[in-house]
Amino acid sequence: MFWQNWEPTLEEILSDPIVEAVMQADDVDPNELDAMLGDIASRLRAADGNTCVPAGTAEPCCQQNAMS
Repeated sequence: MFWQNWEPTLEEILSDPIVEAVMQADDVDPNELDAMLGDIASRLRAADGNTCVPAGTAEPCCQQNAMS
């Protein structure tokens, strides 16, 4: 199947067996990486002024509430 303009998500990249092997070889703890990326995402959201996005979620809560 041909995927034009398709980019994998970060979750898909990090769950790739080769990436997992490299992370293990480099002693990267997946839980620590996840926590660090969540912290960075929170800081970026705060810097952008979008404070209604809870850490660890893919969508802003205001969008989630609008969908409910």
